[in-house]
Amino acid sequence: GPEHNSQHNNAQGSAETAASSDSSSKAEPTAAPPVEAVPTALTDQLHQQVTHLSQQLAGLQAALQRQQQAQVVQQQEYRDLSNQSAQQQQRIEELEQQLVQAQQMAAIGEAQVNRWRFQNYSR
Repeated sequence: GPEHNSQHNNAQGSAETAASSDSSSKAEPTAAPPVEAVPTALTDQLHQQVTHLSQQLAGLQAALQRQQQAQVVQQQEYRDLSNQSAQQQQRIEELEQQLVQAQQMAAIGEAQVNRWRFQNYSR
């Protein structure tokens, strides 16, 4: 990772610096980054990662809140529909009872009409 590269670069730079002081005929090596620059670069990188993760977290929290709000709405709609269904079922049962009573009354009325017809037309 980045830390390994930094350590490798520092070790390489130190070895090159030591080699260049031993032998003046070799080309001047690339200077290793200052020791203070490495922690600053790592700190900046970590800060960027923390910022990115914080933004992701905020986005996920907002999405979760929207889902929870939608779920609350759906639960309320379900309760409302469930109550409406129960009321409709109760009304259906009442109407079925009224239908049975009306059919019984119709049967009695039909019997009365038939008796009246028989008495009036059979004479």
